[in-house]
Amino acid sequence: MTWENFWETFIAPGVPALHRVRHAISRDVEFFVDTDASRLGLRTATPVDKLEVASPLAAIEVGLRTTGGTNVLEIATRTVALYQQFYAFMMDVADRIQLSSRQPATAISESLEDWKELLRESTVLSAEAQTGLFGELWLLKRLHQAHGTRAVDAWVGPLGESHDFRYAGTEFEVKTTRSADRVHVISGLHQLEPSSGRSLYLVSLQMEPIGSNSGESLPDRVAALRKVLATSSEQATKFEKLLNRTGYRNEDAVHYRSKLSLRTPPLLVPVDRKCPRLIPEHVRKVLGEVLAARVRDVRYRVNLSGLGFEDGTPEFLRMLP
Repeated sequence: MTWENFWETFIAPGVPALHRVRHAISRDVEFFVDTDASRLGLRTATPVDKLEVASPLAAIEVGLRTTGGTNVLEIATRTVALYQQFYAFMMDVADRIQLSSRQPATAISESLEDWKELLRESTVLSAEAQTGLFGELWLLKRLHQAHGTRAVDAWVGPLGESHDFRYAGTEFEVKTTRSADRVHVISGLHQLEPSSGRSLYLVSLQMEPIGSNSGESLPDRVAALRKVLATSSEQATKFEKLLNRTGYRNEDAVHYRSKLSLRTPPLLVPVDRKCPRLIPEHVRKVLGEVLAARVRDVRYRVNLSGLGFEDGTPEFLRMLP
């Protein structure tokens, strides 16, 4: 039945309606419309007595109920503006059940996954995330110049580690800003807390947007690293996996056209008693153990101007040649 015929026959009248799609071998499927066309859906008998599928889409609901002693699986929508598209979706589910002999829960799960993928929006990195990744790749390139392809092993931030880079007994936290001030956002009480037995340094980068004929875009920086890492297939593969974990995707490169250049020389700041920071120890001293345990999601800004060592100084080059 075409959508136009279904609309005129079952939806337009505004009364409860049922359209049974019979099949000689497989189970029957029913399309239903509630009073005033307030809900459109599909139902079919199922052998299970527990809901085994959930909808990842807000406009689609999945439920299990019992009718006349028979368990029935339903999938429906209340969004009238999507009824035509949902009708096509129901046809897809019905075909999987009747023509492909799928169990109802399996048919619905497969259809939901396929349609979700079809309708999925491209997840583009925010401007803040792009800037942050640009900075991390700057340090990765710097470490590669000093240590070769082993530098990829030092990039541990995408793996969920507490700091961006770890090499031997040293950790680096990269902070990148497009601001004219060397002010950075610190997320959490542990971001400026060294791991046990290691020293921690802040790498502060100030970037500025620049004309299209100079500077580097995020894809430019990715391409440059791919080129130098090509000599080691193992490290090149690891780099791609780490890059993927940051949310960067090649197909989104067209969205990352902005070119950046260093506004000021990179700055290396030892995270010690001279570094402005908040760590759990500080909070416990002020609030006590009990209240400190209730503090969550701390974000603050630090101004690093005048601290640490600029690129080119012996102190900087000793840590980052």
